Amino acid sequence: MSKAGALREAKRWLRSLTAAEVRGLLEMESDAEWNTFVRGLRGIEDVTEIVEETTPSVLAEEHPFAHPYYWAAFILIGDPG
Repeated sequence: MSKAGALREAKRWLRSLTAAEVRGLLEMESDAEWNTFVRGLRGIEDVTEIVEETTPSVLAEEHPFAHPYYWAAFILIGDPG
């Protein structure tokens, strides 16, 4: 596989990674650990910054790394072969 192909595949993998897979990879067993992790990803330091009615949708997102914010910065510099 070329370097460009490997980078493309890594980005695709990160975008399609599910919340359950992330929890498994990070060995998070409790919801509290997961919620803390997601709050950190979102830059939410204080729980009160999350509106109660939106908490389930923010914390239970199916693909937490789908947004380009998490994968678009990874670029290939040099020979793509």
